[in-house]
Amino acid sequence: MKDLNTFLHLFNAAGIFVILYLISNTGQRPHRRRHRKPALTFIYLNPDYSKIKSNDMVVEFKPDQNATFQVAPTNRKGKPAKVQAGSVEYESVDPSIATVAEDPNDETKFTVKSSADDITESKTTDIKVKADADLGDGVVTIEGVLTVTVTPEAATGFGVSTISEPADNNP
Repeated sequence: MKDLNTFLHLFNAAGIFVILYLISNTGQRPHRRRHRKPALTFIYLNPDYSKIKSNDMVVEFKPDQNATFQVAPTNRKGKPAKVQAGSVEYESVDPSIATVAEDPNDETKFTVKSSADDITESKTTDIKVKADADLGDGVVTIEGVLTVTVTPEAATGFGVSTISEPADNNP
């Protein structure tokens, strides 16, 4: 174990040396960060009005639950961007697991509802979102996916019922 720790320590020190050498000789970092393509950021709107943001979101539901989300288009640098008005579309890959409905007052908001069916094993589907990022006459489609997993209900406690009336132990 001591030999492994010594090796890792030397390897780590050598790796840092190589990076410092490359920076000092080139004046730049060894790898430049690539800019991302325009994308959609999912925002989960909690009932307490806090927000959770993520580019790739996986949400877990129990049967017969719902949640409201909002998409926020972003540019290649992750900054807010606009999409063509009226172009945001939502689709559930498997509506028997979860359905999606667009907010009639704000096309960037949508509600996902899990099926009310009683299930015995987890089921997963995707909610696909797409919009036109070209604000002119052309069409540049951006897409996002919200993965929804519906898990079965689990026991949370016991219910107690009376089977017989109380009686004396030794009559």
